[in-house]
Amino acid sequence: RARTKEFDRNHGGYPFAFTLGEGSVVRGLECAALKLRVGDSAVITLGPEYAYGREGSGKDVPANAALVFDVEVVGIKERVKGGSAAADRERLEALRAERQAAEAAFKEKREQAKAKAEQSKAAMAEKLAKKQGGKKGGGGKKTWVPPAEKKKNAKK
Repeated sequence: RARTKEFDRNHGGYPFAFTLGEGSVVRGLECAALKLRVGDSAVITLGPEYAYGREGSGKDVPANAALVFDVEVVGIKERVKGGSAAADRERLEALRAERQAAEAAFKEKREQAKAKAEQSKAAMAEKLAKKQGGKKGGGGKKTWVPPAEKKKNAKK
């Protein structure tokens, strides 16, 4: 049977806080935190590859140990490394404006291409009409006359 030992506890004290991506907690806890929302409770079991691995962590965590965390998310601070929530909102607004400008440019280009195709179509129709001298089609129904009859009709 595997031995279990509690090496850290934070019940009833101040909430444990960490910033995602800084590496201040084991990799598995960061991965799991991304899936949780405020108010969620979870028991997270991490294999050694997501915890302290072959090295362990001092006397408290032996090599190749699995870790079990019983967590509750009590809050999330809106802070990005080197910025504030207001700066993030401004950046998102700028990105949204860029996307809308790109969509508008794409629509304009598509409309121009459509108009150019219509102009080309109209020009070809006009050119064909001039070539036919105002006549439409191939001049009506044609009948086949055998070559021998053509010669007889030509002599008459």
